[in-house]
Parts: sequence; structure tokens; C-alpha cells
Amino acid sequence: MSVVKIRNDADDAWIVVGGGVTVVQQAGAPGTTYPGMLWVDTDADNPGNSIIEDDDNDTKIQCEESADEDIIRFDVGGHEALTLQEGAADKATMKLYGVQSGSDDWFAYMDFINGTDIGVRLMAERDGADDSGVLRIMTWDGGSALEKMKITAEGQVTKPLQPMFLVTDNTGQANFTVSTYHTCTFDTEEHDVGGNFNTGDYKFYAPVDGKYFFSAQVYLQDWDTGASYYVLRMATSNRDYRYIRRATDFSIDADTINLRLSFLADMDANDTIYVAIYQNGGTQQCDLSVSGNYGFFTGQLLG
Repeated sequence: MSVVKIRNDADDAWIVVGGGVTVVQQAGAPGTTYPGMLWVDTDADNPGNSIIEDDDNDTKIQCEESADEDIIRFDVGGHEALTLQEGAADKATMKLYGVQSGSDDWFAYMDFINGTDIGVRLMAERDGADDSGVLRIMTWDGGSALEKMKITAEGQVTKPLQPMFLVTDNTGQANFTVSTYHTCTFDTEEHDVGGNFNTGDYKFYAPVDGKYFFSAQVYLQDWDTGASYYVLRMATSNRDYRYIRRATDFSIDADTINLRLSFLADMDANDTIYVAIYQNGGTQQCDLSVSGNYGFFTGQLLG
């Protein structure tokens, strides 16, 4: 059963809607409450002030708190949660009001969820300590909101789950054979957000379609000037990217040298990429050395 209450200057007229319709005239608020009670109030001192509220008056929709302010207010549990009002150039403005979580801190959020608690949350926060604002974008899955993007008041954007990795080679290959490609053994992860790099086959597996940035550097010892050239190869499922260096750029065999290559690749989900080294001709003496700080393979999804 529900109640619609219409207020005037002197008396309250309230209508109980149930199996039938009964109209009762009395002063003051109704003496009886009913489950699911709904009141619609109009204030005679401010005729434009109309309210739909629950039976304890802490959750309501109010049209114009003061005369001709042209604002619709939504209160939930005694707190103003949302307002609709005229903005600039005759455009409507919606304001979502936050919940205070500290002396000067507040947060407000909007959820887009289906019946199984899977969806998206937009959360705005204010840190009272430095008066900064933060916008967070989260996914809502299985009862937990997981942050996927954060935008600070300074415009800095962080994506804590964006796929990225950095690996190094702690195995190396001594005196690798000439005139054949050798996969670089990047077997140690410095970081691997998303767990998409496999240290067993030394490949990165793209988790989604997108544009990826990759960069690699290998650390070679006992470079042979008798060879024609060396190739640093980064092979994706779609194409190869190569850097070629003439061995004859040096007059004598070099003790150490680094080869580097960077590029932007278009990859599909489950495409792979790995790094390989090649020596064309010459003596079998060059080492693909343990890299430490001198050799690495890194990549990141850009978008």
C-alpha cells in the first residue's frame, strides 16, 4: 500500500491507495504509516516546492527548495546525492554529490552494473590534504571494483593493468654458430604486467589487438671482423624487423658491442614476438653474453 500526501497551509490532505481509494482530511502528518509509503508534498509558502519522499522523510525527490531556483534534488538516506539544474546556454547540468570519507576528503561514483554485478564504475575523489581531484575508471566484477585507469588533477594518466614487460638474459650463448639465427634467451623478468611474456620460449604473447611499442638491445662479445655483417632481428607473427651492422666497421675484432632496435608494431591477440641474433660468415667466436644492465627486451601496449 502507498500514500500520496499533498500539503497546504492549514491542513494535510492525504490519500491512501490500496484495494480502494479513501480520502482523509486531517491536520499535521498522517497518524498511520504503511509499507511502501510514498508522499508527494506541495508547500503553500513556496508553491513550486514539490516533494516525493519516503515515510521517514530522508529519501526524496524535491522540485525547487527555494522559489524559482529551477533545481530538482535527489536525497538518499538524508544526504543530497544528485541535482538537475539549468546550465550554461540553456543546457541541463547534472551534479553527483560525494560522500565525505575524511575531514576534507570526499568521493562519489556512478555504477553501470547488470544483475550479476559485472560492469563499470566511474569514481571521482577529492584529497583534502592538497585539494587535488582524481578520476578513476574501474571494472566491477564479482563484487569487487578493480581500478583500470586513474587521471589526476594535473592530467597524469596511469593504467596499472596495461600490458608491459622488461626482461633480461641471464643465460647467454657462447660461440654461437654462424649463418643461422639464434633466439635470444631472455629468461629473467624485471616486470611483466599481465603475465604475457613466456620465459620458457622467450616470446611475448599479445593479449589483445592493438599497437605495441618494442625495444631490444643485445650484448655481444668477441665480435668477428671476418664476418660480413650481424643482424638483430625482432620477429612478430606478421612481419620481421631487422637491424644490420657491418662487421667490417671495425678494423680489429671488438671485445664488446651492443646492437639496438626499437619500433611500433600492429599486433593481433595471441600474436607473438621474439628477438634473435645472426652472424653472416666468419669465425664461430662471438658470444651472446649475459646481459645484466647491457641487454634487454621490453614492450608495452600503447592502444
